[in-house]
Amino acid sequence: MVKLDVCAGRFCPLCGDVGRLAFDKDAYHLRECRGDAVGRPHPPVLLSWLWRSETEYDRMYLEDLNYHNAVQRAGGQLPFDMREEELARAAYSRMRHLEPFISPGTSICDVGAAYGMFSLIARAMGYMAFSLEPNPTVVAVARAVGRHIEVGTWRDVKEKWDVITLFDVFEHLTRPRACLRHLVNCLTPAGVILLEMPEWDAGNSRCMKHVRPEQHPVLYSAGAAEQLFSEEGLRVLEFHRPVRGELGKMSWLLMRSEVE
Repeated sequence: MVKLDVCAGRFCPLCGDVGRLAFDKDAYHLRECRGDAVGRPHPPVLLSWLWRSETEYDRMYLEDLNYHNAVQRAGGQLPFDMREEELARAAYSRMRHLEPFISPGTSICDVGAAYGMFSLIARAMGYMAFSLEPNPTVVAVARAVGRHIEVGTWRDVKEKWDVITLFDVFEHLTRPRACLRHLVNCLTPAGVILLEMPEWDAGNSRCMKHVRPEQHPVLYSAGAAEQLFSEEGLRVLEFHRPVRGELGKMSWLLMRSEVE
């Protein structure tokens, strides 16, 4: 089993290679890795690293409302606080997908939660839901309107949870393997991880809208994601591509491999 701990985006999280030049976008050079250069072929991963350090990269998400407001507007999107209706619809859709696998009283920890809409909807549906968001300004705004949210990242997930969710988070991570290893240890015996992210190499133009060199150090193909999960001790309970419009995303429900 490959056990790497590389800076994802700078290097391929599957094989540690730097990839090969694929194309340019926004004056940045994007690289694709298939593992063939190091003799460990794997499904494609798109790599982008534009930062001097991981600390500099993380600062984009932490400084005031830079990422949640200015970066979103620069990318042609509304700020997160103006997308509450959209995020509520997405939360209901995600909960409908999750509900066949959970029961009343299920505990849910949503990681990278922005203003905490998913846990708000989950609590309204009767579940014990809680959010973690790294940006303290965003958390302060969310807490002011009564949402159950704290400042933190995946590293701050504690205790044991029945469900841990990461929506549009995994493609931002510089340490995806470390994240998976930590979260696996924070699951109850039959706990699951629900993870949604953009898909690379989807065979159509939908995946191109998720190529955002500053924000997404890594985009995974379905095969690459499944290989990474397997190498980190997770098996796939269910995989689907959400149909809320032309999203170009994939959703995974994962459980520890040794759990039957």
